[in-house]
Amino acid sequence: METLASLGFETVEARNGAEALDVVAGRNIDLVILDILMPVMDGFETTRRLRRRHGAGLPIIATSANATSKIESDSSDAGVDALLGKPIEQRALLEAMGSLLNLTWQHEPALPSPDDSARMEDVGFVTPPDNAILVLQHLARTGDMRAICHEADRLKRLDPRYAGFCTRLRTLAENCQSRAVTTLINRHAPSQQALRKYS
Repeated sequence: METLASLGFETVEARNGAEALDVVAGRNIDLVILDILMPVMDGFETTRRLRRRHGAGLPIIATSANATSKIESDSSDAGVDALLGKPIEQRALLEAMGSLLNLTWQHEPALPSPDDSARMEDVGFVTPPDNAILVLQHLARTGDMRAICHEADRLKRLDPRYAGFCTRLRTLAENCQSRAVTTLINRHAPSQQALRKYS
């Protein structure tokens, strides 16, 4: 139930079916999620008793690691509103909850991917000359992060306009993010046509 708590729902857990009846009786419960297989009292009997006490207005979702057609039929007969297989898929659970509680989920806008973030951070970079990028590519292939830091410092002293690129590169190298270092360098690598000038 950590997923529900992270979404702002207040959750209360019961160790078995009998305890679940007491929990529902003592609180204002909006929805019950129970396992078909429970000690003391199984999910079928728990559901039947909940229906007798609270009527059809209390939404009940049952879960089962063996969600066969027989289990589904017995669950429906007992009064279960929705049956989910285990392990429970978050999307299926939220869809069932949304339907039973008339909820409309609001999704946060997707965060940019690491590559998108890197491209946005690259805006305004003045890139060192092609021969310097080729040196950095070689160092990245060897995985020498210390040498990359030294080269970034050298390029920054060579021309302050390279400061944005060199600072970003050095930060990645210091944190041993070799993949991000390689991606950054390759993004500014000379084209194949330009490489022919150095061959």
